[in-house]
Amino acid sequence: MKLLSVLRPECIQIGAKATDKDGVIKEIASIAKRSALLADVDESVLYKSLKDREQIGSTGFGRRIAIPHCALKGLSDFVVGLLIVPRGIDFDALDGEPTKVLAFIVGPSERRNDHIHLLSGISRVINRSDAVDELLSMRKPETARESFLRHVVDKLPTGE
Repeated sequence: MKLLSVLRPECIQIGAKATDKDGVIKEIASIAKRSALLADVDESVLYKSLKDREQIGSTGFGRRIAIPHCALKGLSDFVVGLLIVPRGIDFDALDGEPTKVLAFIVGPSERRNDHIHLLSGISRVINRSDAVDELLSMRKPETARESFLRHVVDKLPTGE
């Protein structure tokens, strides 16, 4: 599985209307819903799944990044997207600093190993401060996607 194939161009957004964590989670659910793969999933279900995962523990890892994620039954593939918030948002990050780059995953609950590999692959990219700086300088979703993928080092294992 390649990150290239699951980072959905329609699920990349620069800027957020939301001003708090709950609002950003709602906005991520709305962005994810743009993918045809989630046509049969109600946006409120996406929101609840992402929120439930956040209640287990914040996915705001610090260093300006967060990786909100959830798993749902019956999906055919993963939806990965980006929300870039240059002004930053309080996302309960471990370091207490504002979160500026949120890479999110919505995946099939039946493919947990692949989900873990995606988390790892995304982490390798956005844990690099140069990658985050570059993403924050992007003004268009297309160039943000290109920037992100430039920093992907290698093919992710299939988990099989």
